[in-house]
Amino acid sequence: MSTSPCVPDRARIERLESLVTRLLARPSGGGPGTVTPLSRMIFVDGGTTVATPTGSIAAPYPTIQQAINAIPVAGSAAEAQDDWMIVVTPCAGGYASEPGGQVVLPAYQSVVLYGWAGEAALNGTELVVFADLVWVNKHSAAKPGQPASPGVTAGIYDLLFTGDFTVTDDGTVPENVQCINPNAFGFDGSFDAPGATAFFGLDLQGTFFGGGITLPMGGLSTEGVCQIAGPITVPALTVVTDGLQALSDVTCSGDVTCMATAEFQGMVSASAVAAVYSSFGGGITAPQIAASWCNLSGTVTTGNAEIFATTWGNNATLDITAAGPNVLTDGDSMQSFFSLGGTLSGPGTVMVQGGYSACAITGPALPASGLVNVSLEEGNRFYARPGTLTAPLTVVVQTAGASGQPTLAVVIAPQGFDVTVQNDNASASVTIPSGSFGSVLWRYDSVSGHMQLEGGGTLT
Repeated sequence: MSTSPCVPDRARIERLESLVTRLLARPSGGGPGTVTPLSRMIFVDGGTTVATPTGSIAAPYPTIQQAINAIPVAGSAAEAQDDWMIVVTPCAGGYASEPGGQVVLPAYQSVVLYGWAGEAALNGTELVVFADLVWVNKHSAAKPGQPASPGVTAGIYDLLFTGDFTVTDDGTVPENVQCINPNAFGFDGSFDAPGATAFFGLDLQGTFFGGGITLPMGGLSTEGVCQIAGPITVPALTVVTDGLQALSDVTCSGDVTCMATAEFQGMVSASAVAAVYSSFGGGITAPQIAASWCNLSGTVTTGNAEIFATTWGNNATLDITAAGPNVLTDGDSMQSFFSLGGTLSGPGTVMVQGGYSACAITGPALPASGLVNVSLEEGNRFYARPGTLTAPLTVVVQTAGASGQPTLAVVIAPQGFDVTVQNDNASASVTIPSGSFGSVLWRYDSVSGHMQLEGGGTLT
């Protein structure tokens, strides 16, 4: 969640919810025939028949816009930061009479549109607002005398808007938007802040957008089950708790950070991606990637990455754009990659930990047949990916430069012939069958003066 001082926290909204519940449960507030006035709360009932609405529980306004228009000019900048709550009660058929098909939020003023989501409202259209939501947070749109504050917030709670949500500003008063929907409400349309220069951020809890989200600045954060059907174009995206479903492409000029489960069905492009327990179905393009307990599919293009405890989709491609050992992964992740038809490309290398003991996935090319000598220097790994073999190939690991530290030789054997990896005196060897990925761990034995086989394995 945002740390802006102008953001109303969830606990405050829950306290207000409890207060409203108690007030709506009793027929009168202060005695027979009276209703206690509520400071900074204005009530809306689309089915009201009151001749003179005042915004009280007894005399609610018939439209949300009338309630917003009734918010008075703030007496100070601090007062402008304090939110007014517009309590929208369920109305048969929803709210279809907003003027011009729009609900316009107040400029330079914090406000919460609070949908009173009872069981009836959840099963029908009683809290559907057939309108766009617009926030023109500009001096030209503010009421005369409305002060500029350090920041204001618009909160949308358990309402379904059939249109778009659009925010514009003049760069004077930073704005933040929170959409909190425990009952999975949201917007059929998109969120956009075209030209905004003071937008702080968009925070979603349990919210869906039938369209996309476009932010010129600030960031997008999500908590709970949030579904965004259209493209997401934002400076930064943070998944705080489980549940984001991004059904289209994500383009982020900054970082994508998934601290909990997220599902990305389209391509994710960012300056960096850090994720746990998340699925990337359309690939990733990011100079830096850190992924653990994830599922990666499509093409993953990166210059530097750490990928652990991760499964790969069928026929994935790992494109390493920078030369050097720039991708660190574990044996299980690499096994998943190769076993499902994965393809490595680019000039970079993969260093595999765990079951393959930090083997490098690129290295000198081997001949198509015969015998070749290689040396494993201290701290280095050797990897050979030969082309099509014309006959069996034997790789002999020599002692030159070796020490007592374990080193590794790894090859991929193409179809047709096996590859044999043996030590310098042919006293130990491992055969990697045709079509397999294999590793062989060696240690220099100072007593015998030869390379000693420590372990190895193959993957068909």
